Amino acid sequence: MFCALEHVVVSPKGGGFSGPADAALEAAGRRRTVVLSTSGFLIVPEVVSRSDMIALIPRRIADGWSDQVQVVEPPLTIPGFTIASVWHDRTTNHAAQRWLRERLSTLAAEG
Repeated sequence: MFCALEHVVVSPKGGGFSGPADAALEAAGRRRTVVLSTSGFLIVPEVVSRSDMIALIPRRIADGWSDQVQVVEPPLTIPGFTIASVWHDRTTNHAAQRWLRERLSTLAAEG
């Protein structure tokens, strides 16, 4: 059933219609139908809530939409991903931005 449905995939670089889930599916001899690619996770729940499509997104994002979409565990193990922060060199010593980067780093470490 999972592979028979139409999927939204997140492609941070844009335009990609496959991701880590597709490699996991291929290893299991399966293939899904991706019909929409978006550059970020935050728009995906809105798209799914207004369509018949499904998507694989981080649980923290999905849980925030559980009153509008059905949230279930995927039928396969999906490898994680790395989240990085970037900033321009000229803001490295900016006090407010340094505080924000340190705070985000602390929150990420806490899980």
